[in-house]
Amino acid sequence: MKKRISSLIVIIAFLILCMPLITHAEIISSGTCGANEEKDRLTWELDNEGILTISGTGNMKDYYHDYNYSKSPWQNDLKIQSVIIEEGVKNISAKAFSGCSLLTSVTISDSVTSIGFGAFDGTAYQQDVTNWDNGVLYISNYLIATNPDEIPNNYIIKEGTKVVAKYAFSQLFEDFNFTSISIPSSMLLESLEYMFDSNKIPDTLSRIDIDSQEVPYGFASGCTNIARVNIGSNVQSIGKSAFEGCTNLRFLTMAEGVKTISQNAFSGCYKIKEVIIPSTVTSIIGDGVFSKSTILCGCRGSAAEEYAANYGYEFHVIDEDSYITSSTAKRSNGVIVLNTDINQDINKKLLHIALYNAEGVLLDYMMIPTTKSNNNAYVVFKDNPNASYAKVFVWNSAVSMKPEANAEKVLIQ
Repeated sequence: MKKRISSLIVIIAFLILCMPLITHAEIISSGTCGANEEKDRLTWELDNEGILTISGTGNMKDYYHDYNYSKSPWQNDLKIQSVIIEEGVKNISAKAFSGCSLLTSVTISDSVTSIGFGAFDGTAYQQDVTNWDNGVLYISNYLIATNPDEIPNNYIIKEGTKVVAKYAFSQLFEDFNFTSISIPSSMLLESLEYMFDSNKIPDTLSRIDIDSQEVPYGFASGCTNIARVNIGSNVQSIGKSAFEGCTNLRFLTMAEGVKTISQNAFSGCYKIKEVIIPSTVTSIIGDGVFSKSTILCGCRGSAAEEYAANYGYEFHVIDEDSYITSSTAKRSNGVIVLNTDINQDINKKLLHIALYNAEGVLLDYMMIPTTKSNNNAYVVFKDNPNASYAKVFVWNSAVSMKPEANAEKVLIQ
């Protein structure tokens, strides 16, 4: 009996020795990292497994821009392999994790609303080509950096993107043949405020499509090469001087949904001949929102009509049932691409698009019957070097061809 017990003890001891040891991560360094010690209660901890965790509530200290140009407590730390930004942290400061060359994993909570420039420069995460997609580096729904050698020149920021890191596009603006950018409804105001700078936007940028909730103050002011701006249906307000001084802006569309247009939003945009003010607009603030040569169009009794009367603008009444087209025409790879947006569905109507030379001679045309609900048309013509502009017509049918909208003239770019 004693031998049997002794054998059992030996077996149990052997099994215990074979079991993996359960260890807990040990904190090897820690500290505070809030921008303001009283308001921003942020702390950081680095454990012996290389995990850096930042937690608390508030903004991170901007070490890069303080008076001493100091580094963050963990910058260039080669022990860091993973970073976790917990819920409550509002931002990631400039150069925060730069030089942490072994950093391969990053988790950012939804509470973060801005990321400083170069926050992940020199990290293994940023240098790993498998983390990049078509010239863009993301961490979750945060756009961190761009590669001018790979990103398309007509770039569409994908829907769901919450934040673009500061200056993420600056290299594109300086070195790349960037022609247009589309900004989704998911983008936060904090990103938009520093995304564009008239000194950074290239001469080639000619089009901006924006669908975020707000267009901020001075968003693209002074950007003299922008020719077209499309304001999407999710935009509720256009900030003061948002497009002031965009002297080559010729095509401006605003979707239903805009409520407020602030002072000087489009002043100095002398090439806009007319603009349709959506019926949702209830407030247009101050004289000089538009150039005095711009004709304002809108519904009878609308805020646009009242504004035009108060400040001496020419105003055209638009029947709420009228079809209104907004088009672009561009040459590309041997074709002319014409894209038309219509303010309402053109079900069972006839869309007629024609090309003309500079003297007004008809060169080519297409008639497109619409058999289902549609408020957009995308038409491709074989390029004709003599084509100077296009005209877009909406007719009631191919039989009577009664106009249902004013013909729109579109210069071919």
